[in-house]
Amino acid sequence: MIRRPPRSTPLYSSAASDVYKRQTYEFAPDDRDEIQAQFKETGGLPGEGVTMLGRYHAVEGLTGFILVESDDAIAIGKWMQEWTHLISFEVVPVVDDSGISEVIG
Repeated sequence: MIRRPPRSTPLYSSAASDVYKRQTYEFAPDDRDEIQAQFKETGGLPGEGVTMLGRYHAVEGLTGFILVESDDAIAIGKWMQEWTHLISFEVVPVVDDSGISEVIG
């Protein structure tokens, strides 16, 4: 279950797509041990400018997604750069019901 952003989050604006991101990831089985070792060592936490709201792993262990809050593409890129030698990412802007209500008017 995805945790919703805290209620203190400002109301969505036209820039909502720049705030919440769903980052899906996938990696090859041959890279599993190296990725798990790096994760155990670092925790895989984002740096300044990115707030991780949740990280979810598929039970097969090779895919998952991360929900983040950030309006800083550079900060997201720096965080992903720590992993892109092993993992493929797709970053997709997302909104909740309130945000999609703005989109559809």
